[in-house]
Amino acid sequence: MSADPLLLDTHYAFFGKMRSKIEFAIRNEAGQLIIRTKYLPEGERPMINIHSSSGRGTDVLGEMIYTTSVPRHTKPATFEVLEMKADVFDLYETEVNAAQLQPFQFENETYIIDALEIKQDILHLQISTEGEPEVRASSWEMVINDRLIASDRANVDFINNRTVYKLQFDGYEQIPSTFKLVPVTVEIKKQLEPIVLELD
Repeated sequence: MSADPLLLDTHYAFFGKMRSKIEFAIRNEAGQLIIRTKYLPEGERPMINIHSSSGRGTDVLGEMIYTTSVPRHTKPATFEVLEMKADVFDLYETEVNAAQLQPFQFENETYIIDALEIKQDILHLQISTEGEPEVRASSWEMVINDRLIASDRANVDFINNRTVYKLQFDGYEQIPSTFKLVPVTVEIKKQLEPIVLELD
């Protein structure tokens, strides 16, 4: 059985642009968490489900506008900015020779291809780098014969002090002899001491 891999044009209009995002929390006067977009500390539960809000903004005349709302009965008192991110769409690419896998440099970090194998018509590709780079790809895709091939499943984990990308591409009976790796987006993440704003 052989399925055609998902093929996408490499010349997207958004390449070279940036999308910003913030992670935030809203608390009441007693300090109870009403809503939070970022992961939760152990034991802390919001009054409103974590998925009910988003840190993604809307570009209005060159400025990013973030909106969220909570019910009046929750009595919001503070707005806390926890983390700032920027997703940069980039045309960086690196050549891969499947017979001779080599480390490669991306944003001054060394990446290693840990695994490249076929299992039941699925190409499994694992890439990793030391630590958690401040500037990193949110995921990776392949370019074969000038066509961008999106992964069918992708996970990013932090294992043994390494950032590990596990990617799967459906519909492959053999490993391509050569291809290019490109970042889906480049993520610039800045952890902050919480910026607390009083709400009127």
